[in-house]
Amino acid sequence: MKKLKSLFIASIAALILLSGTASAASVKLSVNGTAVTSPSFIQQGTTFFGLRELLTALGVGQIKWDAKTQTVTAIKGDKTVTVTVGKKQVTLNGKLFKQLEVPAQSIQNKVYLPARAVAEAFDYAVMYDSKTSTVVLTSGSSTSNTSISPEISTSDLESQPSYKQKALDMLSVKLKNGKLEIIDAWSGNLNIQKIQIMDYSKIMMTPLPISPGYVGITIDLDSFLDVSGKPLNPVDGEMYFINLVTDAGSIVRSETYQASTPTKADEAAVDDIKYGYMGSPIALEGDNLVGDFSPKPAFMITQIKVEDNYTYTPVSPITIDGQNQTFSLPLTQFKNTLGENFKAETGWRQPYKVTIVTNYGEFSWSF
Repeated sequence: MKKLKSLFIASIAALILLSGTASAASVKLSVNGTAVTSPSFIQQGTTFFGLRELLTALGVGQIKWDAKTQTVTAIKGDKTVTVTVGKKQVTLNGKLFKQLEVPAQSIQNKVYLPARAVAEAFDYAVMYDSKTSTVVLTSGSSTSNTSISPEISTSDLESQPSYKQKALDMLSVKLKNGKLEIIDAWSGNLNIQKIQIMDYSKIMMTPLPISPGYVGITIDLDSFLDVSGKPLNPVDGEMYFINLVTDAGSIVRSETYQASTPTKADEAAVDDIKYGYMGSPIALEGDNLVGDFSPKPAFMITQIKVEDNYTYTPVSPITIDGQNQTFSLPLTQFKNTLGENFKAETGWRQPYKVTIVTNYGEFSWSF
């Protein structure tokens, strides 16, 4: 009871600390001299505004949303711009227009777009008024003569004293599938110093940075120990108090443990395997089957099948990670139960089916 009381007091203290950041002014938006009301934030030097508010202010006539791929398509006149949540590419009329530093974001079921890249795709000049914290968008690609700074400078960003606290406030903290998941969607460059889950704690020998974006970090729950050295063994459906101590302060959260729910890292790995960098990661090139992935978490391939009948099983699993993102296998290595090699037919035919077996399950493509 005493420990719960202490945690309750810590929770109240954290709420008091965070309430002081809620009134901090956000970045404003002006389009052709008209103020636009929109939620906003700055992440690693990129200013984001709400999807619908920004596109409507830019005069976009058609807005299409693909919930499956998390892609927005904005159409204005002869310009079609696409942006995908979590992806760093902005396309204009089907071609790459700009490579982003920080991708579009989805926070609490609301999508935010990077203002500069989207506005410039529709031929708007982008400037920043540091005195009023306003992003100014003006029709036409040429920059007008004005005293407004044409760029958002580092000093402007660093003058936002509450940004780290905002990021801390917005941390996603979950207990699921044997892991503690921490996601810093605001990319506040937060570093964890200590974590306590009820009577179990984990002290970092060196501060642990939280990877920015929607993958974040995951920590095995059995690495949290009590004073006797006993590891945490959470009970499915039970609520736990979590105290995170970071370089921006501390927060206390109460979360229910979900034993069978995949973590964001697992979900991200599955998406990377399915879609690769820009579409299907599997292709036939000459007499070789080629895989080209863009993985965040690493994964291992234990078997590959072509048309379900021809199989290749490597002596040791093929590891796909940040250093090894591709493989190329001769089709002669794929054999059926009779020992016959797979041969690709030339000319028109139905697509070939390729299936890879990984530590995240099986994935199939047709091409």
